Amino acid sequence: MDSIQNVSVQSQAQFKYAFCTYNPRLYYSLIQILQKQFHMKNEQESKLFYIMKKKIIDMSKTNRKDYDIYEYIHHFLNQYIYPLRPQHAPNHHNYGRSISRVGEIRDLITYSGINKHDKLVYLDFGCNTGAITTEICSQLFPGQECYGVDILPSSDVDNKNYTYIQIDEKNAMIPLSDNSVDIITSLMVLHHVDDSIKYIREISRILKPGGILILKEHDIDGELDADGKVFLDILHGLYSSAWATYGNKENPNHCINYFANYRKKEDWTSMLKDFGQIERISGNVIDRQYYISDIKRVYESGKFIRNLIHSYWYLGKKISST
Repeated sequence: MDSIQNVSVQSQAQFKYAFCTYNPRLYYSLIQILQKQFHMKNEQESKLFYIMKKKIIDMSKTNRKDYDIYEYIHHFLNQYIYPLRPQHAPNHHNYGRSISRVGEIRDLITYSGINKHDKLVYLDFGCNTGAITTEICSQLFPGQECYGVDILPSSDVDNKNYTYIQIDEKNAMIPLSDNSVDIITSLMVLHHVDDSIKYIREISRILKPGGILILKEHDIDGELDADGKVFLDILHGLYSSAWATYGNKENPNHCINYFANYRKKEDWTSMLKDFGQIERISGNVIDRQYYISDIKRVYESGKFIRNLIHSYWYLGKKISST
């Protein structure tokens, strides 16, 4: 078996590593996340899950590539699970995440001190196809000046209630004036960009002094928690490909072109301060969201094991003009 250092997405051996090495934390974490599309209290769906689980493990042990395993999961769910409850079949899994994130962002804005009744300019950096951005604009910023930014062509984006801006991934320039935006969100985006500092500087450039940045990111030390990296890579593959309904894959080429640069939350916080003049806002409620990735979870073994998902919320304020 290859060492963990060699088990990249492009190696197409991450399922093999997860299921064929003696690593209970990674094994049970992956089993739990694979259950996400099943109602395990339903006898029929529970039986179907164990059929799928056995097949995935067998494929991993016989050196089948990750692409084949993602495709197997994709077809299994679409053939046997989604038809059981079509009204709940996922569409990029964005609707459920939209509802959850709107509530969390609303709370963070409240604790930021921003007056929600003022005329505000809001921007979602890395809006993807726009499902979550649309919900945020509708629920939190109705009638306000709203923008969504991504590298996707406009034909791929639903922007009914905000202005979509397509940017060039290489130069990262956002065509808005300096110090012109009150609130910026960036939800699980920065770990996907190659030059994080360049994007942080651009976010800071358009953010007003006193404006706030709401960031949701992974919290992972690539050297000390390599298993967490493998878990997150697989999780992204499930979201972008395997869990999609037919015809709705977000990234069917996950095993070829996926890129991620995971960091510790302390590193992200330092980079935002050093290169963006954005300081983290602290407080009892906000700190609970910031340190949430340190919470341990209970797995089937009955032992407390650190959460491999490692996601957390950051709330920051720009302290000066750049």
